Amino acid sequence: MSIDTELEEEITIDIKKIFVALYSRKLLFIKVFFAVLAVFIVLSFVLPKKYKVTSDLYVSKTNNSNIAELNPFVLNELGGSGSGLVALTGGGNSLNNEIELIKSPLVLDKVIRDNDLKYKKMFGIFKTPKTGEYIKAEALAKNLEITNLKGTNVIEITYVCQDKDIAYGVVKSTINHYEELYRELNMNRAKSDKKVLSESYEREKKILDQKINASRGALPDTSLTGVGSINVMSAFSKAASDAIGRISSQYTENQKSRIELEEESSKLREIGEKLEYARLVEEMSKDASKLVILKEPKQLREFEYYSPKIFSNIILGIIFGLFAGLIAVIIVENSNKKLTYSMLGENVIYKDSKSSNKIKNLFLQYRKKKVLAVNFVAGGQLAQQLSSYKNVKLVEAEINEHLLDLIDETEGIVMIASVDKTDSETYKQIKEFVKSAKKEVYAEVLV
Repeated sequence: MSIDTELEEEITIDIKKIFVALYSRKLLFIKVFFAVLAVFIVLSFVLPKKYKVTSDLYVSKTNNSNIAELNPFVLNELGGSGSGLVALTGGGNSLNNEIELIKSPLVLDKVIRDNDLKYKKMFGIFKTPKTGEYIKAEALAKNLEITNLKGTNVIEITYVCQDKDIAYGVVKSTINHYEELYRELNMNRAKSDKKVLSESYEREKKILDQKINASRGALPDTSLTGVGSINVMSAFSKAASDAIGRISSQYTENQKSRIELEEESSKLREIGEKLEYARLVEEMSKDASKLVILKEPKQLREFEYYSPKIFSNIILGIIFGLFAGLIAVIIVENSNKKLTYSMLGENVIYKDSKSSNKIKNLFLQYRKKKVLAVNFVAGGQLAQQLSSYKNVKLVEAEINEHLLDLIDETEGIVMIASVDKTDSETYKQIKEFVKSAKKEVYAEVLV
C-alpha cells in the first residue's frame, strides 16, 4: 500500500468519525446553533442604533482662481518673506496638512460647542469630575474619521453617533469651520504680501522724489551749445577756460542723474505692478475657496441607521452558530463519562448493515494469530459468533490481573464497545494497558 493511499484512508476515516460524531450529537448541535442565531437577531433590536454621516471634499492644491498660473512675480525678490504668495498658491503636494488642519482645535473646538458635545454621566448614572464639561478636541478627533481617498484630492469626513442629528451636525460644522479657517488664512497671507509691497513701494517712491528734486538745478543739454567757440577762446583767456570746466562738470552730473532717475522709475514701476497683483489676490481671496463639496452631509431619518443591521447580524449568527455548535459537540465528546466517537482510534468498524461482514473478514485476516476480544457489552450476538473462532479468546472488560496477563499473552486486541453506553474511563485505561504492553489494537468494533 502506497503512502498516498494510506493518507487517503486516514482522511476518509477521520471525516467519517467527524460525521458520525456530529450526527450522533445533532440535537445538541441544532440547539446551540439556533440559540446563537437567536442571540444575534435579538441584539439587532436591543443594541442602540448608530448613525453614520459622510461627506466628500475636493481640495485643490492650488487656489481655485488659478492665480498661480498668472503670477509672474516672486515676492522674495524684494528681500521680504517668500511664504506669502507662494503659500497662497499651493505650497505642497500632499493633503496631510489639510487633514491636520481639520483635526486641529481651531476647527474642532468650534464644532464641539456648535453641537454641545459634553462629557456625560458614566453609564448614565454616575457623575464624574468631567461630567458637564465640553469634550476635548483630541477626543473628538479620535472618533471623527478623516481620510484622503487614495490617488485623489478628495478628503472623506465620517462620523458615527447614536444621535442622528449630532452625527449630521458634527460633519456639517466641521466643513463650515474648516472653510472659514482656510478663508481667514488666505486673507491674512494676501494682506501680509500687500503690506510688504506697499511699504517697499512707498520707500522707493520717496527715493525717486528726492532724486527728482536734486536734479532740478542741473544744466539742460543746450547749455553746451557753442562750447567749441568758447574752447578756442580758452587758449587766450583763463576765465573762459574756467567757465568751460564748470559747464562740462555740470553736464556730466546731469547725465548721471538722468540715468539714476530712469533706474529708480523702472524699479518703482515693477514694484507697482507687484502691488497691483497683491491687491488682486486679496480681493479674490475674499470670495474664492479651494474647497468643493462633492458629497453634502445628509440629514438622516430614523430608520436610516448604520448599525446594527439585521441582515448582517443574521449572517454573523449563522457563522458563529456553526462554530459554537461544533465546539459544543467537541466539548461533549471529550468530556463525556460514556464512550464517544472522538475517543476511538483509527481502525473502527461502525455499527451498520456491513458491519457483520467486516467483523468476519477481520477475524479471518488474523486467523493464524492469537486474538483477545475485550467485550465491554454484556452478552450479545457478537459474543456468540466469536466462539466459533478458535484463535479468538473472549473476555469481559474488567480491569484485573487476569486481563493484564491475557493482554501479555496475546498478539493483538479487538475491543467491542457501544457509544454512549460503555464507561469511557475503563475503555481508556484498557487501551493504555494495551499500549504499554506494546500490543496492536486490530480494530474497535461498535455494537
